[in-house]
Amino acid sequence: MKYIFCAVFMFWHLAMPQVAHGQSLNISKTPPLVEVTIKPDKALVIAFTLTNNGDPAAFTSFIRPFVPRGVLW
Repeated sequence: MKYIFCAVFMFWHLAMPQVAHGQSLNISKTPPLVEVTIKPDKALVIAFTLTNNGDPAAFTSFIRPFVPRGVLW
């Protein structure tokens, strides 16, 4: 009796499909590349467009300061 119960239990879990939940993440940024040369102590404002092409979701964005490291010329 115990073996029959185990066999039915194993068959039930193997035969019945399990539910899987997934989410699509597809974000695009326009313009894709920005190259800028400005003088020291000057400010620059550039607009970006972010588009969510995937499933509806909530996103959080942060502005990070640019800190140059080393000499690039």
